Amino acid sequence: MTSGEFVWHTFTSPVEVSAVIAKYTNPVAVEFYDVNNNLLQRYELSTNDAVQTLPAPVQDVSTVALKYTGANSRVYEWNVFGKGGELPPEAPLNLVATAGNKNVVLHWNSSSINAATSFNVKRATVSGGPYAIIGTVTGSTYSYTDSNVINGTTYYYIVTAVTAAGESGDSNEASATPKAVNPPGPGDG
Repeated sequence: MTSGEFVWHTFTSPVEVSAVIAKYTNPVAVEFYDVNNNLLQRYELSTNDAVQTLPAPVQDVSTVALKYTGANSRVYEWNVFGKGGELPPEAPLNLVATAGNKNVVLHWNSSSINAATSFNVKRATVSGGPYAIIGTVTGSTYSYTDSNVINGTTYYYIVTAVTAAGESGDSNEASATPKAVNPPGPGDG
């Protein structure tokens, strides 16, 4: 960074920052801004290349800026630590819909990264949606039975994962057409 320059990062959603680290040649300060770019706090870093815990966590930080405090400074790396700003969960994988008599049983897998706290099960009567949430299950459940269906109608399903950081993208779409089970007739089986 040369005179008057600074580097910054804007989070996708507000976070709480409780510590910072920077490796630099001349002293720098870190500034925290809210979503409206109002300055919340400014801290001059006193320790080079070491994690520095702030006197108190700074809430609702949308943007962090690193600025020189006098002489030009070369910053090699910097980071902030705290809560929030976690990535939303990854979409559930391998959704499969199995038709039954007056029901459809759904099964899916979840990625192990950013484990979900719950899953939203969504249904549509047209491929591609729009989908409506028909149920929610806990993050350790990877199946759902939809019993609110009519035999002979095709239903389209997607599942999303939910964490404190938000909702994932959609899983693959799976479809099924529930139907009555007929006893085997001549020539069947």
